[in-house]
Amino acid sequence: MPYSKNLSALKDVYPNIYEKIEEEEILTGNHIVDVEEARNGEIIIKIDNNGRWIYLNSKYNPTLEADKYMSDMYDMPEESILTIFGMSSGVFAREFLKNNKDADSCVIYEPSLDIFMRVIKNIDITDIIKDDRVKIVINGINEEHFTAYMEYMIKARNTLTNKHIVLPKYVDLFAEEFEDYNRVIRESNIKLFAIRNTVRLYGKRVAENCIHNLRYLENCSSSVDFIGKFPENIPAIVVAAGPSLEKNMHLLKKAKGKAIITVVDTAIPKVLEAGIIPDMVIAIDFIKPLKYFENPLLKDIPILCDADMNKDILDKVKPNKCIFFNADTMIWAKLFEEEGSEIRSVNTGGSVATALIANYIHWGIKKIILVGQDLAFTGEKGHIGEDKMLIDETNPIYTQVNAIGGGKVYTRWDFLAYIRWIENQAAICKDVEFIDATEGGALKEYTKVMSLQEAIDTYCISDVNVEEVINQLPVLFCGNGKEKIKTQLVTATKNIRNIKRRLDEVALDCHRAVRMIEQKDYNKKELKKIYNSMGKLDEIFLEMDERVILEKYISDAETEFEMDLYVTADDDIDEMLRLYKKSEKYYRSIADAIPEILDIIQDCLDKMEKED
Repeated sequence: MPYSKNLSALKDVYPNIYEKIEEEEILTGNHIVDVEEARNGEIIIKIDNNGRWIYLNSKYNPTLEADKYMSDMYDMPEESILTIFGMSSGVFAREFLKNNKDADSCVIYEPSLDIFMRVIKNIDITDIIKDDRVKIVINGINEEHFTAYMEYMIKARNTLTNKHIVLPKYVDLFAEEFEDYNRVIRESNIKLFAIRNTVRLYGKRVAENCIHNLRYLENCSSSVDFIGKFPENIPAIVVAAGPSLEKNMHLLKKAKGKAIITVVDTAIPKVLEAGIIPDMVIAIDFIKPLKYFENPLLKDIPILCDADMNKDILDKVKPNKCIFFNADTMIWAKLFEEEGSEIRSVNTGGSVATALIANYIHWGIKKIILVGQDLAFTGEKGHIGEDKMLIDETNPIYTQVNAIGGGKVYTRWDFLAYIRWIENQAAICKDVEFIDATEGGALKEYTKVMSLQEAIDTYCISDVNVEEVINQLPVLFCGNGKEKIKTQLVTATKNIRNIKRRLDEVALDCHRAVRMIEQKDYNKKELKKIYNSMGKLDEIFLEMDERVILEKYISDAETEFEMDLYVTADDDIDEMLRLYKKSEKYYRSIADAIPEILDIIQDCLDKMEKED
């Protein structure tokens, strides 16, 4: 009875787990697992360990045990994540969910397929399966999803409040799996930390790029229109700038007209120098050096653009065809919507090559060939054309990973994040074949390794006219398109000026509240009035089309505000004082930045006028 109910719930909520169970005639791992009845009548789980039964629950009162074990998790604030290594009988997760209504996410990682199968056959866990706050990961079925969950769920605002726990006996029984579980959490936090620090350093430049790149929307296209346009048997090639590219770059000429060839920014000079004209190039970095864009041929090569990419690249190249694929601001979204199109926010993976892979997957490409994607120091070089570098083995940013062809090779923490991203996409996207024709560097799990010549002989066997497909894309912002963009910028100017007045007023109110509390003047009516004005301002700000640009520009203050959002003081008065001080600082940081942002918008408008 429990089995059929659990299967039905899995079919609705986790079809990937359900399908795996249904596909396998005998779905089992390497452990002997059984159930037993505790003294209070609850079903408990036990596992054979070298001839001795190890109990994963109390043999007397499993719910009481779980309640005590999980009690430290009951006060987790809103938007926090709890990861649990182990499912046991499900009672631990159930007690947490019952006693912590504010928790948004609970990820259960069960390292043993045998335990999971025994649980769903004998214990009704449909309440856990159907709970919207829960994500279930089973080693041997969908373990690759754990990375995706962590990278999506771990944010600046919850890094200080997330918790990760291990159920009793699980570390002793599953030490290797526990290390994998810890590695994913560790790498997800490192990646977030790196992205956060980069944005904090360059947030002003990112916002400036986002505004100025609006000038290049005239006669552009959206990458969304590539979806379904290429036959499934046509491969797409990612040409990255790894040192191994020197070895097989010349073979790309053989793939021309039989694959979609796109070159990442750092590889452009070498590829063009070799006489290879790609179908497209791609740029996403907001501070990418202009030295990669010197070749005049680039003007006639379509460029895949991120809204936040270095504006100076477009100013220098002045490409005939821009294809925009990534934007996270409502200003961009509304402009594309008015044109009858759309622009989506893409999970770029952090690098130009991974951004290209994300686009290929989005378009429906079924065969992706990686070239020059070393992501390691092949021959002690990180990129093609670089000099050899001395790797400091004692520096924690370097580590060794498995190499293509066997052995080990050094990689760097950012390269490692990209390796994991590729592995995760290759594992999750079951209908996409990932072919690693890099011929050097780091081995990526779930990819098929072969030489570029073999890949071309195997996959590049049908003709495709990529230029024709590109030319058939809808052209946006033609005719009066430039006027629409100007109007949007003028509207943005008015909206930003209006919000500045409110920010100044509420910041002053917050300062007044701080003074009142410090002087022990607890005028509840006045403090409530100030608190409500903060709430109204927050609502207006959240709905602003320009909000994301403002947040990017003050990214340092924004990150600090987010990280402190759910860290509360124990004393109510101290917490109230902390809230008003924090809010005043945040509102003032936005208000003080607004004159600079208005200058950037005006500069963009002036340049558009001159271009007319």
